[in-house]
Amino acid sequence: MKIARMALAAAVTVLIAASFMWLRICIFYVAGVSMEPSICSGSLVVAQGLRGQHWDLEVGEVYVFMSGDDLMVKRLVATSVATAEDSALRRDGYIMIGDNVTESYDSRNYGPVERQNVLARVLYAINPLGAVRRYFRGAC
Repeated sequence: MKIARMALAAAVTVLIAASFMWLRICIFYVAGVSMEPSICSGSLVVAQGLRGQHWDLEVGEVYVFMSGDDLMVKRLVATSVATAEDSALRRDGYIMIGDNVTESYDSRNYGPVERQNVLARVLYAINPLGAVRRYFRGAC
C-alpha cells in the first residue's frame, strides 16, 4: 500500500510539473510598492509565460518584463507608436505603468518596453497574508 501511495504521489507531481511546463506557468516575487493596492510588496504572482508566443498584449492586463537587468511587474496602459526624434527612429513598444503612480518607476522613466522583453502575463497574485486575487482585463 505504501508503494502505491508513493507511486501515486510521484505521478501527481510529474503531472503538475508537466502542466506548469506545458502552460508555461511561472511564479515571481514582487518587491516594492509600485503596484499597490493591486499587488502588495511581498506578494507572489502566478504568470503565464509569453516567450515564443504570438499573443497580442492587452491594455489593462498586468505583465512581467525585463527592464535592463531588472524584472518588473506593471500594468500595460498603452502602446506607443514609432516616431522620428532627432533624425533617429524611436522604436515602438508598450507603455507599462505601476498602479501606485506616485511611487512607481515605470515607462515614464525608462520609456516603452519592447515586445521581446515582455516575459509573462500575470494571472493571480498571492499577497503576503495569503489572499489570492485573480487578474483579468480591467481588474483594478
